[in-house]
Amino acid sequence: MMISESKIRYLLKVFERRNISQAAEELYMSRQALSRVITSVENDLNLKLFYRGKQGLTPTNDMLELVPHISRILEEYDYFSSLGQERIREINVCVWDGIGDFLARDFVPLFSSAHQDLILNLEGTSDIICRSLLEMGECDYAIVTDETDFGAFESDYLCSGRLCAIVNADHPFYRKKHLTLDELCSQRIIGYSRKNLFYQKAAQLIVKQGYMLNFSCKVSSPNAAIHLTRQNLGITLIWDCGFLSDLSDGSLAVIPIAKHEYNCKFYLLHATEIREEKRAFRTELLNWIGKKS
Repeated sequence: MMISESKIRYLLKVFERRNISQAAEELYMSRQALSRVITSVENDLNLKLFYRGKQGLTPTNDMLELVPHISRILEEYDYFSSLGQERIREINVCVWDGIGDFLARDFVPLFSSAHQDLILNLEGTSDIICRSLLEMGECDYAIVTDETDFGAFESDYLCSGRLCAIVNADHPFYRKKHLTLDELCSQRIIGYSRKNLFYQKAAQLIVKQGYMLNFSCKVSSPNAAIHLTRQNLGITLIWDCGFLSDLSDGSLAVIPIAKHEYNCKFYLLHATEIREEKRAFRTELLNWIGKKS
């Protein structure tokens, strides 16, 4: 036997007020209608839930036993209802992990401050997974490199990235304006542990020219790699998309790799139709990128 959520809420309100008239007034319904609901529930359960008297209603033992269960049921209703609302408010963005850290550091605080009613969820991963999650409807937006097949998705150009090395101030390369492949491959390199299409292409181009990248370790994010470089454990191979302004304190230097073929472009992918409340992310991101470029 199923009892509707509304009937359960009515029942709990009557229990709390112990008075049909007061409960009916708070529920914006007539006393007669509410009385019929309570009688209907009693009939459905084959239980007497209240004693009626001149002073109001007195719950029976059966009703007292039901109250904890009713409360838990309504908590579950509220939980699932909030999940649906949160999903509407949540903007899920899959980001190539090479720039996800920088968006979290610089863009997210501005967006969250301006849109406190929205929940921005950034998930750092590889280009391929970004595209796959977008295809499955698991995210609203994906930020990928130009090595990704855009398919039927709409795309917005975001920015260009150039392959660079980050070196510690104590490193002999610190004052250099650019690095050659000979210089790059002579060093211990800190890279990324996740696969990325452009990362793979850049490495293949370097190998085709007879060079080998000498990785000392690979970590999961640029921030982790930069942290290791600050400890002078190697140089970080990274894509500078104009987000590295915080490195200008003199402790590190960002040095471009000489050849232009190691540059790439970044795009925002999304479906043709986007919910109205989720369009704010695209608008704010494009405006923010435009101001930085």
